[in-house]
Amino acid sequence: MKDDLDEILGLAQSEQPELPSDSQMKELSAVITELANLRIRIEKGEALLDGLKKEELRLSTEVVPSKMDEIGFTKVVLPTGQTVSYKPFYSNKINPEREPEAYEWLEENGHGGVIKGQAIFDYRRKERDEMLNILDRIKNEYGLTATVKLGVHHSTLRALTREVIEEGETFPPDLFNVYIGRKTDIK
Repeated sequence: MKDDLDEILGLAQSEQPELPSDSQMKELSAVITELANLRIRIEKGEALLDGLKKEELRLSTEVVPSKMDEIGFTKVVLPTGQTVSYKPFYSNKINPEREPEAYEWLEENGHGGVIKGQAIFDYRRKERDEMLNILDRIKNEYGLTATVKLGVHHSTLRALTREVIEEGETFPPDLFNVYIGRKTDIK
């Protein structure tokens, strides 16, 4: 018994890791410091990039188109051969507080086809096949609840916005946050 205990203790002692040397700890500390410093540089770089993107957006959507309007140009060819022009772009978001009314407006104005629905059901894996069979019977047969969510993809809404506005129509401002701007194109 004592031999077994000595053997177990010996095995346990031999499996304990050796303590790292001072040089190994210094190396570990150095690479951890390098990683921490790199992460700080990344954060600063991302902040700088965000600022640059905002300035590029301002120049592209406001300054250059306004300056070109001011001097009466719609297109300019630079000495480098690059062509500079601007074109309208459209953006629109459904007001989250007024989603039901916005969907109703889309339906009533012939744009209901852009609305997509999503039904989310809570179920256990063993009930999966039943869920796929008949969705409208889920609540009655299985006692499961569903959340129905409607949505319009942002690019679909942007395309519809362009179409509606170019046809001379408007979106109700209390239901939609429409933005019409111009964006510089350099080729």
